[in-house]
Amino acid sequence: MVVDDILAMGDMMRACLVFKQFMDDSVTAAQSHRPLVISQQRAQEIQAATDLLRQALGVLEPKIQAILERVRQAEALVSRS
Repeated sequence: MVVDDILAMGDMMRACLVFKQFMDDSVTAAQSHRPLVISQQRAQEIQAATDLLRQALGVLEPKIQAILERVRQAEALVSRS
């Protein structure tokens, strides 16, 4: 379980690096007043990163929701005191 979480976090970081590069390329293109052109390979990398992020969130989201629920319960207990 913990190993799966760590691997999912690594996948998220890899996906975020692909998205960051895309954003950097977008900003550079906008600053130079030229259209952003994406190669087929780059589009495939972005699609793969999207899929990787979706899978990683599928692993982590239930655990994050459980943590948030525990925080809400703890806050409710504190506010009643």
